[in-house]
Amino acid sequence: NCSMRGDEGESMSNWACATLWEERDNVAPELIGRVKSVIFQSFNTHDGVPYEIRYLKTAEEIRFYSNSNKFLKDFSTGDELAELTQLKRLQMYALGLSSIDHSFANLVNLEELDLSGNNFNEVPALLNPDNFPNLRYLDLAANRRRGVGDMTSTTIEEDKWGGFRGEFPVHLLT
Repeated sequence: NCSMRGDEGESMSNWACATLWEERDNVAPELIGRVKSVIFQSFNTHDGVPYEIRYLKTAEEIRFYSNSNKFLKDFSTGDELAELTQLKRLQMYALGLSSIDHSFANLVNLEELDLSGNNFNEVPALLNPDNFPNLRYLDLAANRRRGVGDMTSTTIEEDKWGGFRGEFPVHLLT
């Protein structure tokens, strides 16, 4: 259920959603022809991050965005991403995430992380300078499940409102 625009029967070098490592990238020969970056968009998953993602070990950028009905989901990042230690840029926009797996801390080379548009109720404690020493960009915007106009009469449980609560972790600003 992913929008691939008919590319899936083609060689990956022709996929509009993937970029492969090339000789001009000045990388080790074994990386040539392997995935450098990939975008998964406009999909409908009820299972969270697909386990197959673990095979993209040479990727430095992966982008997920626009899971249908993301506000109904309660996903964790899972442990599949933990094997992608070469990742520098990761976007998981509107996927339906509500937590981060402890193994996510293996992504020590991350420079940019976008977790916007998900269902977090609080900033994950795992996101700190000790775990991500190279992180220079973090986006946590629009983390709410739905807009609740009158919270005094809503029948939606409080933990399903979404949005950050509590004290802001100031260490993110340093």
